[in-house]
Parts: sequence; structure tokens; C-alpha cells
Amino acid sequence: LPILFDMLGTFFSLERVQQKFEQVFRLPPSLVTFWFTQSVRDFMAFSAAGAYVPLKQVLCSSLTRVLRMHGAEVESYTTLQIDQVLDQFSQLTCHPDAGDCVSALTARGWRVFALTNGSEDNALATLERAGLIQDFYAVLSTDSISKAKPDPATYDLVKQHVDSGDDLWFVSAHAWDIVGARQAGFKTVFVTTVEKEYMDVHEQQPTEVVDSLLAASQLMISGYQGSRRSAEP
Repeated sequence: LPILFDMLGTFFSLERVQQKFEQVFRLPPSLVTFWFTQSVRDFMAFSAAGAYVPLKQVLCSSLTRVLRMHGAEVESYTTLQIDQVLDQFSQLTCHPDAGDCVSALTARGWRVFALTNGSEDNALATLERAGLIQDFYAVLSTDSISKAKPDPATYDLVKQHVDSGDDLWFVSAHAWDIVGARQAGFKTVFVTTVEKEYMDVHEQQPTEVVDSLLAASQLMISGYQGSRRSAEP
């Protein structure tokens, strides 16, 4: 069975960015969440307007804006200091339970895919450093079609790799991502590690809600094994 994971925030941690941000700018590391969220908002807006710009470029462009919004004297920082923070997006790590999550799934025959709004090269490098690249059937980036999730076309990227009759599962820690995947016909698992709860404003609620990546894999494995057992004579 195929299962698709969001990467940024869901599978990849922003902890290294937060640490460097605090070290260089002497500002609360929680502002990284604000910076990232604003950048994703603008990234989506550019895409919706037909003026796609890769997320990495949006992150780079929006950093000084966020610093000014929070009272920082941007001119007091050197280009090297700013680059040190931006470079951390090329040195992301996976969440601690990410390895156990995908290893458990692949050991039981699941085909694991990555779908990221970030670059394919960065996702591949992060998975390679974590020793997890061999567990992924394919790593897909929205850059390849110049559209941002949650555009329906982005979720269709995985469909060329699976049989039309397969149930498709999507795992994300972002509510907007869950809505997009549900609209595209996926069953979904919302992981509460980032946003803590799913808003009830939209009728497209997640199929399942869990509190960790490992819990998501355990849910998938137990559900799949249960269906296999019930189908046996």
C-alpha cells in the first residue's frame, strides 16, 4: 500500500534553524515558526496567482521582513550572519521517531513516498544524512510542476507511481495540507506535533488523528493487518 508523507515540519524538524536563529539574532526561537508560516503563506499565494517562486527563495526574501517586524536592526547583522541562519534549511534533521516510523512501514510492505513544498535535492540530502533514503519509494517536490501544495495537482504527483485501485494515505502535521489531500481523494492522518489540534471549520476532517509519526505508522500497520486478517478464509 502507498503512503505519502509531508516533509517540512511533519518529517523534518526546524530545530536547527531555531537554534541558529536564537544564537545569531538574539531573538526567541519561536519566531522561526512565525517566519516559516508567513513564508509558506506567501509561497502559496504566489502559486495561486500563477507566479510560482520556490519556497527557499521566499524564505530567504522574507527573513529580513520578519526581523524588522519584531524590532530588530537588520543593518546590524552581516550578510554572513544572515546566511548562517538560512543555511540551516540545508542541514535539517528528521524528527526522532521518523526512522522507526518508515522502517516499520517498509518492513510490512508499505511503499513510502515523500511530497515536499521544498526542493527535491534538499529532501534527498536530509533523508540521506538520516540514513533513511532507502526506505522511500520516491521523493517528490512541488517545484517539478511549479505549483504549491495544497493545489490538487501536487498530490497527483504520486499517482503515476501507484495503481489506480490503491487506497492512498497522506500524513501531515499541517491542517491545510490535510484539506488539500482530502480534496484530492486521499485518506489522511493528521499528526498533532506542530498545530496541536485540527480546526473544525472545514468539513474535510482528517481520517485519523495521532500525536506522533510513530503512532501514525502503528495505526497504519494495525489497520492493514486487521483488514488482511478479515479477508482471509
